[in-house]
Parts: sequence; C-alpha cells; structure tokens
Amino acid sequence: MKRWLHDELPRIIAGLATDRIVLPGRSQSRRSGKAPVGGPVPVQFYLAPSPHSHEHPEIAVVLEGPVFFEIDKRAMSAEQGSVLIFPSQTSHYDSYISPKTPYSLLWYILWPASPRVNLSRYRPGQGFELAAVLELRHELIPEDDWTYVASLKNARGVRVERTRELLYSLLAATLEAARRHGPTSAASATRTVARDAIAFLKEHLSEAPTVDMAASFVGLSPTYLTTLVRKEVGKPLHDVLAEMRLDKAAELLKNTHLSIKEIARLCGFSSADYFTRAFHRTTGVSPRQYRTPPAR
Repeated sequence: MKRWLHDELPRIIAGLATDRIVLPGRSQSRRSGKAPVGGPVPVQFYLAPSPHSHEHPEIAVVLEGPVFFEIDKRAMSAEQGSVLIFPSQTSHYDSYISPKTPYSLLWYILWPASPRVNLSRYRPGQGFELAAVLELRHELIPEDDWTYVASLKNARGVRVERTRELLYSLLAATLEAARRHGPTSAASATRTVARDAIAFLKEHLSEAPTVDMAASFVGLSPTYLTTLVRKEVGKPLHDVLAEMRLDKAAELLKNTHLSIKEIARLCGFSSADYFTRAFHRTTGVSPRQYRTPPAR
C-alpha cells in the first residue's frame, strides 16, 4: 500500500495522457461474453454475476495490470497506468484478463458526504482481496476539485490536465488518511467496510434502506459486501438489517407512545401490516401485545 501510494501513483499521475483516461463509451470496445481466443476472460470476483452502479462518480487507477472491465455491457482491457472514470449510474465490474495475471486497482469512491479510497487486488491462486480502505477527510479535497467531480457525474468536460490536478489532490488526501490510519490490512479493511455498511443502514432506517444502498455507500457490489459482512459478523447483511429493524421497533414500543404505524415507518417497514406480521413471526407476539404484556 505504502509503496504504491508513494511511488507508483505519483508516477502514473505525472505520466497521465489523454489516451490513458478511459470514459464509458469512448473506447472501441466489444461486447463481453464473446471475446476471441486470447482476449479478456470475464470471470467475476463477486461470487455471482453482479455488474453494479452507484449514485456517485468513481475513479479507478490501474496500479498493476492489465485488467478486464465490463462497462455498460461492453468489454475492454485497461493497462497499467490507466485511469477509468465512472460517472453515476455507470454499470461496471472488473476481473482478470487471465487467471495467471495479477492486478491491483486504487478506487476513489467520491461519495460527497464520505469520500474514501479502496485498494483491491487479484493474486493467482489467492483470488480477490479488498486490501485496504481509507476514509478521506472531506476538507482535504479543495472545493474547486469537488466542482470538477460534479462534472464527472455525466462525464462532461473531462480534461487530462484537470484530471491530473484532481488525482494529485486525492493523492494528498490519501497519504494523510494512510498516516492517520496507520498500518492497513485486508482484515482491517473488511472490518471497516462491514462497520460502515451496518452503520449506514442503522442511520437510514426510516428511509427503508436496502443492501444495494449500503453497497453503493461503501463502493462494493451487493454480493461481495454481503460476503464480507457474513465473514465479520457471521450472518448476511440482509439478516443484520432485518434484526436491526426489529430491535429498533422493540425499543420504540417499550419506550415511546408512538403509534404502530409511525414505528413501522421509522423502522423502514413498508406498512404497519407488514411490520406486524414480521414482528409476530420473530417474537411470537404482536406489537401491541409486546407493548402491553398480560397482567400477572
């Protein structure tokens, strides 16, 4: 991680040329699934086919390659030193060109409220690994850079010089985050992602959050995020979300006078009837019975 941040990334940024910036639809790519012999092999790391997209822009820097990408259902390869810009709602996933070809990607997840950087990599015989996750402090990224990030939302006005400036700014924020976090490892990255995904769901319970929304927040596919959470807490993320909703509902039933309908809304249930059925199925009593236990 440290070697790439201090050596490889500055070299990539300094040598960035127009043909190294990859935008969806700009390359002469071909549809995936019918690659000729010797071409990209679209084998996903996400355990199931899961091209995904986000509400926010992302930037991927190829630290080690080549890498197979599917972008909006079109296949391409990206060489070491390439910078790929994914505007919001751009469907994508990455994989290896060959099972014997390692690669590493530095992802800038440009979520406005909580920007972060992920380091992912593939090693033959070992598979995919989320090697590091660093939270970037928003104030370390100048406001004019955020203005440029906004222009990436629709892939308009992308310029090589401005992109280089943005990457240097992101590099500085990344180095500061690395210094603040200290040594990073795949295990700590997994813990960070699981913690952030669960915290996101808990914070947004009243908005009926989904696993897909949490995955978009942490910058991973829903399938892979669920796998990481299961590894950390012993259960898939959708089970964690279901328990979180019911625990919050039980707390509100005991400690407030809110109506059943209002509690259902605050806990992300689509209706009071659905909430009542789910609560009874889990606890064996209805919400009203739980709130007012039988007299002894």
